[in-house]
Amino acid sequence: MTNEEGQVFGGLVDVLLGNGDGTFQPAVTYASGGGDAWSVAVMDVNGDDNPDLIVANLCSQSSCSTHGVVTVLLGNGDGTFRTAVTYDSGGFQAFSIGATDINGDGKPDVAVVNGGSQKQIVEQTTSDAKLMSSPNPSTVGQAVTFTANITSPTVTAMGPVTFTLGKTTLGTVQLSGGKATFTTSSLPAGSNMIKVTYNGNSNVARSSAVVTQVVEP
Repeated sequence: MTNEEGQVFGGLVDVLLGNGDGTFQPAVTYASGGGDAWSVAVMDVNGDDNPDLIVANLCSQSSCSTHGVVTVLLGNGDGTFRTAVTYDSGGFQAFSIGATDINGDGKPDVAVVNGGSQKQIVEQTTSDAKLMSSPNPSTVGQAVTFTANITSPTVTAMGPVTFTLGKTTLGTVQLSGGKATFTTSSLPAGSNMIKVTYNGNSNVARSSAVVTQVVEP
């Protein structure tokens, strides 16, 4: 599994040997050889008449941004198993597995189901909002233009920004090249706290800025 920082922890396979009366001995734990062990199949894969374990792991031990892995734990014939040997699953997030002779050559084969052909990890980058107005101060009934600039260190911010006065929405404008302008002539006399809000997207985080527009009688 992974923690909040994206670190991968090793998967585990537990074996509970039966007593023959419907009860089982305490679990014996083996490292699966990958991260997030998801499915297991039991089959003699090396022809020694001892059952072996074949495990589908969502991730490798080091990362979930690479292919999933199939691991094989050869059995010793006494209910114990050797250290896992790892194979690339051929896709991302290997989560189901089966074993049989697929091509009729008398040798066991493995089929694995992968969650996808690609796994993307998208991290949001920060954004910084700036808001300017012109002219400032203005007079009642005069058109005032507000210019919002939304910048990000790695990508160009896209999407809508919203201009508000208190709880009142003045207008919503789409960013173009990280910039949006909005003009209004309906501001009341006094000091008006105009706020622009950018809600962000999957790549860029939310941000906002405020400017005080003075409107004289």
